[in-house]
Amino acid sequence: MSIQEASVVEVEISLEQLAEAINKSHRAAHESAWAAVSHAVEAGQALLEARQRIDSGTFEDWVSANTEMAYATANRYMRLAFYKDELPTSDGLTSATHGVGINAAQKALRGLPPIPKVFGSNGPVATKMDIEVAKQMRDEGRSYRDIGEALGRNETTVYYWLNPKSRQRNRDGARSRRTAEREAFKRSERDKAVKRAGGDASHAYSHLRRCAADVQSAIDKSTDREQGAHLRTALDDLYRAEDQIMKALGIS
Repeated sequence: MSIQEASVVEVEISLEQLAEAINKSHRAAHESAWAAVSHAVEAGQALLEARQRIDSGTFEDWVSANTEMAYATANRYMRLAFYKDELPTSDGLTSATHGVGINAAQKALRGLPPIPKVFGSNGPVATKMDIEVAKQMRDEGRSYRDIGEALGRNETTVYYWLNPKSRQRNRDGARSRRTAEREAFKRSERDKAVKRAGGDASHAYSHLRRCAADVQSAIDKSTDREQGAHLRTALDDLYRAEDQIMKALGIS
């Protein structure tokens, strides 16, 4: 091998170095609440790489022998790393939850399938041939579990290969839940701030909140399209009135 060729050879990171990186990120995750999610994701990425190099039956033993975390924690970190692109922004995971970033991140991924046992750097590796074989086996009446075992894949991964719209519905549902949870938290914080302010404006805001809840209930029960449209307009007006009272009280 020439000097020029040797200069471009990549040096593979050893398992010992991966263990050191995992432990470093694990310690940092506990030391800094604000950076907890980022460090946990970094640890999870190193864990995922290590898992690819080790027989599945011995990976738990390797984690116990080489890292400072329980295997359950390792699984949580790997899940955060695998679904890192599905996580909300840092504001939604830290400041809005008073520093409990990792717990908030885990909650944000609720509803998403388990991470696959076999995957590449960007998720499950599926060739057209894999999917065609999976379709043929499914047409023959084979279960998702049987197909997964035959192809070396997680049964959930196989299910989403053959039902891609279902995977998207799950992701959309998870995003909707995260948005609803963030909005509910913001509204709860606003309600507390208004209550602390006191006075007639605070009472008026409370009345508006009760009215909004009643109108929302009427919308949910309505079966008439035109009636529902008028009720939604009324609800929007109530929300705008709430915002004006917030501004009058100097609460953002």
